[in-house]
Amino acid sequence: MNIVKQKTNSYFILLLISSLYSTIINIPDDYLNIQDGINSSVDGDTILVAPGTYQENLVIDKSIVLASHAIFDNLDDWVVYDDVFYEQWVVNNYHINNTTILGNNPVDLNFGSAILITSEDMCIEPEIIGFTIKNGLGTVVSKDNELKRIGGAVLADISNPLIHYNSFLENGGINVESGGAIQLTSSAEDWDFNDRFEN
Repeated sequence: MNIVKQKTNSYFILLLISSLYSTIINIPDDYLNIQDGINSSVDGDTILVAPGTYQENLVIDKSIVLASHAIFDNLDDWVVYDDVFYEQWVVNNYHINNTTILGNNPVDLNFGSAILITSEDMCIEPEIIGFTIKNGLGTVVSKDNELKRIGGAVLADISNPLIHYNSFLENGGINVESGGAIQLTSSAEDWDFNDRFEN
């Protein structure tokens, strides 16, 4: 058994074991919106999201698992090289392709990241598995009395997230200074990434 298959099986087993000690919150059965499910969760819970398009700008402030139904799939070949139509790598999983978080219509234009990971109390360790994260606009932060927009799709503020088996499409744009798809930080000083602007 190869490592990827072992990891996929491990996620399924972890989800089953975690259900004994935590809650699985189903979206949209238990809550229509992902954020409502996150708000009702506690550390260790799993937010399990059914296929669909969710136009939300999420705030994750605890150590939870946010997963699409891809968590139950064999993800050995979740991406494949398509040399027939596109000549590029494409996502080859129904649940990842069809469970979409759209970040392009935030309530507050300063908070335009599709997902903001932040906690005032401690370093949290959320896990995000199996989504298409699209059209994130980035979040405005202040650094040295200057406003900057960073983290188009995901902005993680002093946390230790595990983000895998996700597709990032059309996030960022010319107004995002850094981290079009993901901006990860480990300290307050990390908001300034001028040396990475060219990348």
